[in-house]
Amino acid sequence: MKRFFTVTLVVFLFTSCADEVLKRADESNVINISASVANSTRVSTDIRNLESFQLYGLHNGSDMLMDKVVVSRDEMESSTGWSYSPVTYWPRKGSINFFAVGDAPYGGGEHFASDFFYSRDKGAYLTYAALDNDGDGMVKGLYDVTYAVNLEEATRNIPVQLSFRHATSQLVFQFRNNIPNLQIFVEDIRIENIKGAGCYTLPSSTTSVDNNSVKGGWNLDYFAGTEFDRLVTYDVDIKASSDNWLALPSGGNTIRYPKVMASTEVSIGDKTIVDDGYVNIVPQPINPWDSENDPTNQNNGSLFLLKIKIMDGETCIWPRFEAGIKGADVGTDWIAVPTKHAFIREWHEGRRYIYTFIFNKGVGGLIPPTDKIEPGQPVLVPGIEVDKDVSVLPLQ
Repeated sequence: MKRFFTVTLVVFLFTSCADEVLKRADESNVINISASVANSTRVSTDIRNLESFQLYGLHNGSDMLMDKVVVSRDEMESSTGWSYSPVTYWPRKGSINFFAVGDAPYGGGEHFASDFFYSRDKGAYLTYAALDNDGDGMVKGLYDVTYAVNLEEATRNIPVQLSFRHATSQLVFQFRNNIPNLQIFVEDIRIENIKGAGCYTLPSSTTSVDNNSVKGGWNLDYFAGTEFDRLVTYDVDIKASSDNWLALPSGGNTIRYPKVMASTEVSIGDKTIVDDGYVNIVPQPINPWDSENDPTNQNNGSLFLLKIKIMDGETCIWPRFEAGIKGADVGTDWIAVPTKHAFIREWHEGRRYIYTFIFNKGVGGLIPPTDKIEPGQPVLVPGIEVDKDVSVLPLQ
């Protein structure tokens, strides 16, 4: 009995040590993930409000080792700040191509549909389509699409560093009133006749931190012949409503876009995430409304619509109103500003376009093309123009 007991104890100890060694080996062979967003700031999708992303891992360019694995922020339990379950281990041979797609902040992706696909012929690509879930004929609340690519990664004991890029374009708006003693109020902004869907092919190179030039490409004809093959109207979210207009003081001071675009705060646990309300759209060439030659816009050119009221004392300059009604009692109405610009011919991915609407004396803003009386005719006083120096910045 003593000999049997001794042998058993030795076997038990040997097995325990082997399990512990194997466990440590497995832990060191886990695929760990870390992530960053290019040019991060607080706004839009950045490393502070990117709470999760979907990860795909293709082994040797063919076998899907990781398929739509949700990687979530986990600063308490993970040394990299990100975790997923169950974990995946590095294969003994070969390499992995990683593709990641950022989730909308705090799950707010109800206004668009996006899917990831991979094929040997096309590579990795995303489909994207804006949705009119509210049934009002407009799209709204679209978040920017972020992605990351890491190619030919092999077994390593340090995390795979994913550097995310922005696939969309971003538009923001600001105002300046250059006319003394003129009262101007803004209720709403819309962007009319723009593309709302497409297919984005992910780049065929790693989106590394030190190479911001790596980008993919959009195909705006991907949905041709489908329900998404249409132009959409984007309802911009600004700090105004039907009973609380945005007042533009005279004096030539610019109201910058952080004070124009509506922002909301959303609490998730002990975190507060800011939704900045900035406009994110599919990058596309600009086809502006030709108000002179096509006043009713039969060619479906794009334009900005501003719902405003303009007062000079008790005199209402806009909107038009029936005789006997005081200007102060009149609400707001739409004016149109074509998207035509001398230098901005296309909205590119990963760029923020800062448009300034300037109110000057003279011919400027136009009566919308849908007007039954004077489509395309100028709102004579004051004029409204888009700042000729539209600012273009890297999307943060």
